[in-house]
Amino acid sequence: MRVRLPVPGRRSRLAIPVLALILLVGLRLSPARADDDGDDGSQAFAPAQRGVPDAIEVTREGQLAIGLQTLRVSKRPLARELVAPGRIEADALTSYDITSQVPARIVKILIQSGDRVTAGEPLAELSAPELGQAQADLMGQLSQAWGDVESAESALHLARANLRRQRQLLAAGTAAVKDLQAARDGVARAQAVLETAQRQEALAAQTFRTRLQTLGVADAQIDRMLNRRQISDSLTIDSPGPGVVTGQSLTVGQNVAPADTLFTVTDTRHIWAVADVYPTDLGRVHLGEPMEIRLPDGTREVRGTIDYVGETVDPVRHTVPVRATLDAPGGEFRPGMYVSATIVTGRTTPVLAIPETGIVTIAGVPNAWLEVGPTRFRRTPLVLGRHSEGWVEVKDGLSAGDSVVTVGSFMLEAQAIKTGGAAGATDGGGPDRNVTAAGGDHDGDHDRVPGFLGHIPGWGFALAGLLILLGVGTLVFRLEASSADRDV
Repeated sequence: MRVRLPVPGRRSRLAIPVLALILLVGLRLSPARADDDGDDGSQAFAPAQRGVPDAIEVTREGQLAIGLQTLRVSKRPLARELVAPGRIEADALTSYDITSQVPARIVKILIQSGDRVTAGEPLAELSAPELGQAQADLMGQLSQAWGDVESAESALHLARANLRRQRQLLAAGTAAVKDLQAARDGVARAQAVLETAQRQEALAAQTFRTRLQTLGVADAQIDRMLNRRQISDSLTIDSPGPGVVTGQSLTVGQNVAPADTLFTVTDTRHIWAVADVYPTDLGRVHLGEPMEIRLPDGTREVRGTIDYVGETVDPVRHTVPVRATLDAPGGEFRPGMYVSATIVTGRTTPVLAIPETGIVTIAGVPNAWLEVGPTRFRRTPLVLGRHSEGWVEVKDGLSAGDSVVTVGSFMLEAQAIKTGGAAGATDGGGPDRNVTAAGGDHDGDHDRVPGFLGHIPGWGFALAGLLILLGVGTLVFRLEASSADRDV
């Protein structure tokens, strides 16, 4: 019997070409890469990324549609500014802490915190027994004065009636001249007594009014008491001026003392802005200079004039307060807010400057769009300097005479991104009909395999080839073993 042993590699040699073929196919089908850092070709708002052109064409119609405006770059003096942190405070002349002048009990609250009130508007009603007692004492004096006036008026009425009767008797020849003269003297005396009583009444009324005013009673309420000749322990608290109720610390039924603050009313139309300036900068600050106040987010701003520079250094902040009175009728700035204060301390020599509205910041780099032709615009990076009153200094990137876009820059940037996306698309879509790319045709996607295979990386194909090789090798080994058994 002849034994036939298997010859290694006889049929396994077929696996080698198969493996090579699979590896070559895997490398051929490997998708093209844009770079070595895994960039997947996505676009962002950065000019350096692929697909976003640095120059675009915008038709006249397109410029009108987006409201495009340009300006010739030129030199201009910018304000020298001192920027300091600050805060908003209530104007002491238009802020009121309202109290009760006598011990009282809260009967009714007529307003709430946050309500806007006018001068003289009632805020609360109180009951004050001490006020009633004071009114009773004063009303006693007034009642005596009123009685004296009524008696004097009656006496004068009788004196005048007697004078008329004496005149009639004298005309009839039944009275003497001396009786007529005596009647005239009686009228004069009664008139003098009445005038004295009226002066005493006015003095008592004024004393009554002054005393109640010191107790916090409003003039209107005093007038009602005098007209009705009635007393009341009711006390109405009125607002001394217009403003907003910024504080309220009372409840119905609460007993309050003269030292207790019931309401705080602040006229937020007139406020103080206090900037904290370091002593080393005080030489640049003077009364009457403009001060610009804005919130930290820069959304709102208001201007004022410096009217006070502190004489002492704050021991905690180590700064000197510099104050400006602001008119803010809209109520945007409120006491307690932190703000940024900008003090204009002079002017610079003329420098190249453009409006801040023309700046487009991309990936942290400021840019501007230049008009380089009637319908052609190009983006250029800038190096900026100081900002002042809506203008910004341009240290590099522009020249005098350049035509820079001041309104519509962000629309141009959006159109450039849109144009770049349209140029790199594979669906046959074109750019916007009013804006076209000025260059930069990208065909990097031509090397990709169409269909789902284009999304499989090269190492995936190599791994698949290895698995197929192992399977083929196993199959070949089993076939050779089976043939050897048959030969045996």
